[in-house]
Formats: sequence, structure tokens, C-alpha cells
Amino acid sequence: MHKTTIWERVLMEEEYFSAEDIARMLHVNIKRVYQWIKESRLKAANIGTKRRPNYRITRKALQDFLNQGDAR
Repeated sequence: MHKTTIWERVLMEEEYFSAEDIARMLHVNIKRVYQWIKESRLKAANIGTKRRPNYRITRKALQDFLNQGDAR
């Protein structure tokens, strides 16, 4: 059976991803994704409030992040 790659999973998803989606796709803790966003390593838009952020990441932002090799 064919195991899907990260790129194939990205291409199957919607245009925008939540921070939780990114954590699931990259097999990392959600806190790691929030850290990448805070450090501006992963570009994200906050559609929530400052106290209760609700981030959305575009497919391009995720691809740029993965191309930089920053997923550590």
C-alpha cells in the first residue's frame, strides 16, 4: 500500500490550515507549531483575538516553511 508523503497530504487539504492541522501533518506537538509562528518561521494569520489566537496558514506558507527545512 502506498504511504502518502507530506507533500501529497498538503495537496489533498484545503487552501488554509489550522495550527492543529499543521501539527498533525508534521507529527509535532501543537506547542511547536505555535513556537514556529511566534518566531516568524511559519507565516500565519490570526483570525482570533490576541488572548485566544486562531491561526490559519496558507498552503504556500507551509510549502515555504518545509522548503526552508525549518520543520525541526
